[in-house]
Amino acid sequence: MHPTGIPEEPASAPRRTRFEEFWRLFRKNRLALVGLAVFLLFFATAVAGVFLTAGHRPVFDPALVRLQEKLRPPLSPPLWRPCAPDRGPRRSGSTSSAPMTSAGTSLPACFRAPGSP
Repeated sequence: MHPTGIPEEPASAPRRTRFEEFWRLFRKNRLALVGLAVFLLFFATAVAGVFLTAGHRPVFDPALVRLQEKLRPPLSPPLWRPCAPDRGPRRSGSTSSAPMTSAGTSLPACFRAPGSP
């Protein structure tokens, strides 16, 4: 008892915040940690995808994806269409007869992407 007559409170453990308590319990659950790691991997992949496909000169140009070809049923024949050698933009000094895409890469002379002129 304190000299003033007020009873002393017993020394207690330091109080934890709600987040500290949550994290302590969360770390004990290994399956939850694996789920968190998978979620963070998917999230990082999505963020990387945004940065790789956006901007003036994207690393991967989503406009070049030939979606009609990608959504064809399995084992279906490819969409081969003959290309006219005189059509399509060319790189200056290029000797190839293949038409150029918007990213400056050439398609094979015998292939024309669906929806292209």
